[in-house]
Amino acid sequence: MDAGDRHVPGESAPRPIYGEATPDESKALKDEGVEVQSIPWIAPSQEN
Repeated sequence: MDAGDRHVPGESAPRPIYGEATPDESKALKDEGVEVQSIPWIAPSQEN
Protein backbone atom coordinates (compact mmCIF):
# COMPACT_ATOMS: atom_id res chain seq x y z
CA MET A 1 0.00 0.00 0.00
CA ASP A 2 1.37 3.42 -0.98
CA ALA A 3 1.56 6.19 1.64
CA GLY A 4 -0.81 8.28 -0.47
CA ASP A 5 -3.39 5.50 -0.33
CA ARG A 6 -3.46 5.74 3.47
CA HIS A 7 -4.07 9.50 3.56
CA VAL A 8 -7.37 10.57 5.10
CA PRO A 9 -8.19 14.28 4.51
CA GLY A 10 -8.29 16.26 7.75
CA GLU A 11 -6.47 13.57 9.73
CA SER A 12 -3.15 15.46 9.86
CA ALA A 13 -1.89 18.99 9.30
CA PRO A 14 -0.98 19.92 5.73
CA ARG A 15 2.75 19.83 5.02
CA PRO A 16 4.90 20.57 2.00
CA ILE A 17 6.27 17.72 -0.05
CA TYR A 18 8.61 17.64 -3.03
CA GLY A 19 9.26 15.34 -5.93
CA GLU A 20 9.25 15.07 -9.68
CA ALA A 21 6.20 15.08 -11.93
CA THR A 22 5.55 15.22 -15.64
CA PRO A 23 3.45 18.09 -16.99
CA ASP A 24 0.45 15.72 -17.19
CA GLU A 25 0.96 14.58 -13.59
CA SER A 26 1.24 18.21 -12.44
CA LYS A 27 -2.03 19.05 -14.20
CA ALA A 28 -3.76 16.05 -12.59
CA LEU A 29 -2.54 17.15 -9.15
CA LYS A 30 -3.79 20.70 -9.76
CA ASP A 31 -7.16 19.29 -10.90
CA GLU A 32 -7.35 17.45 -7.54
CA GLY A 33 -6.71 20.68 -5.65
CA VAL A 34 -3.04 20.06 -4.85
CA GLU A 35 -0.89 23.19 -5.01
CA VAL A 36 1.97 22.56 -7.44
CA GLN A 37 4.99 24.73 -8.24
CA SER A 38 7.69 24.16 -10.83
CA ILE A 39 11.31 24.75 -9.92
CA PRO A 40 13.85 25.08 -12.73
CA TRP A 41 16.64 22.58 -12.05
CA ILE A 42 20.15 23.09 -13.36
CA ALA A 43 21.89 19.93 -14.51
CA PRO A 44 25.23 19.35 -12.73
CA SER A 45 27.11 19.77 -16.03
CA GLN A 46 25.68 23.30 -16.38
CA GLU A 47 26.89 24.62 -13.02
CA ASN A 48 29.45 27.44 -13.18
